[in-house]
Amino acid sequence: MNLTIDRDVALARVEGDVELLQDLAQIFLEELPQLTDRLRTGLACDDSKAVQHAAHALKGSAGNFAATAVFELAKQLEAMGRDSNLSQAPATYEALEAELDRLKNALTDLA
Repeated sequence: MNLTIDRDVALARVEGDVELLQDLAQIFLEELPQLTDRLRTGLACDDSKAVQHAAHALKGSAGNFAATAVFELAKQLEAMGRDSNLSQAPATYEALEAELDRLKNALTDLA
């Protein structure tokens, strides 16, 4: 797997402001449990809209850090929710959780 985050791209997105990037990392780490809870609950309840919305939020947040693997998996879950087809969502979510663990470690180091 590639780098968990692309620090250069992430810094470019905040115009080189390291403190802002660190603040964004801290906010993401604080909000992540709520986002993953919403996603898990949506999956458990077979609620396509909840999965779509939670995955969309997660995708956007991951995009701030150029966290490609998390972004792509969240994008897949968002599409599954939009299409009301969650048959592959549990496996995709499992892969997402593994990537989120890697991302959390990278962002903890950054923050």
